[in-house]
Amino acid sequence: MKTISKICTGCSEEKSLDSYHKKTKGRLGREARCKPCIAIRDKKYLEANKEKVVARRKAKYREEPERFKKYGKTYRSDPKKREAAKVRAKKWRQENPEKVKENNEYWSSKHYSENKSYYVAKEAERRARKIGATPNWLTESQKARIRNIYTVCKKVSQVTGKPHHVDHVIPLKGENICGLHVPWNLAIIPAAMNLKKGNSMLEAKDVKDPKRKRDWE
Repeated sequence: MKTISKICTGCSEEKSLDSYHKKTKGRLGREARCKPCIAIRDKKYLEANKEKVVARRKAKYREEPERFKKYGKTYRSDPKKREAAKVRAKKWRQENPEKVKENNEYWSSKHYSENKSYYVAKEAERRARKIGATPNWLTESQKARIRNIYTVCKKVSQVTGKPHHVDHVIPLKGENICGLHVPWNLAIIPAAMNLKKGNSMLEAKDVKDPKRKRDWE
């Protein structure tokens, strides 16, 4: 009679052979420990030897970069594996918000330091575009309103605990139309939304009137 299960040496539970990784020289052609037990063991080892494991992985990648690239392409081409990876990544981000924030800050800082001239040029270009988009017929009162909108934006970020930006509803550098740097073309929106929209236009439902505090309180 063919054996279809075995007892795990880790958790001492009897499980089907599908619960074990394959191993040519192992009993019944499987590992002695089940997949969950091996995952726990590997996690503990990684936590205790993180630097060693990372260094070993980097060394292997340098030795055979094409093999790793090929494996990555094969893995990503499988819809089920790709979707499973997305689910795992989303779960990890939800369980580790501080690490996500730390990683984002690290890579943003790293990218900025390595491409500083690019960012400086982009900011200079934006400043010049904003100056060019500011009409000389604006009154002092209207200019004061613009300054006030930026002040309110800062307060919104502090009150909500989430960064907000002052956005140009009609972009200064749109695809088919260019807006002006005037009070009625400014809106306070979440920073994430502003970065996502780029030079496209906002929908009316996404715009927050800077004069209406109840929109964000």
